[in-house]
Amino acid sequence: MTTQISSAVGDILVWDNRCTMHHHDPFDPAWRRVMHKTACQGSRPVEMTGNAPPHP
Repeated sequence: MTTQISSAVGDILVWDNRCTMHHHDPFDPAWRRVMHKTACQGSRPVEMTGNAPPHP
């Protein structure tokens, strides 16, 4: 599964790095990019057992 996002000023995008492969399309290096890292506190992630149904 892939997704492409068109962003606008003020947009916020959140994803889970534990299950994400990153790729970006070329962009104008003159554009300002701002990224912040946030870590969430909570219980340890649960691993999949391999018997879950496939994603549609």
